[in-house]
Amino acid sequence: MNTDGHRFEKDLMSVEPDFLVEDQLIVEIKAVKDLSGEHQSQLLNYLRATGLDAGLLVNFGKPRIQVKRLVN
Repeated sequence: MNTDGHRFEKDLMSVEPDFLVEDQLIVEIKAVKDLSGEHQSQLLNYLRATGLDAGLLVNFGKPRIQVKRLVN
């Protein structure tokens, strides 16, 4: 669950992003070898479900942190 306790529900789906910053930005954390389209789709689904415009996909699974910004 994210740090501020926000949980979004749309239809029968419950969405719990890793972090919600200032009720405006979703940050989704991963620790994988490579980010995939599935990871991007997950973040885009969170953005659509919450009605937010932007999110960050952050991967700590490589020697250098990867950050990808996605816009709904």
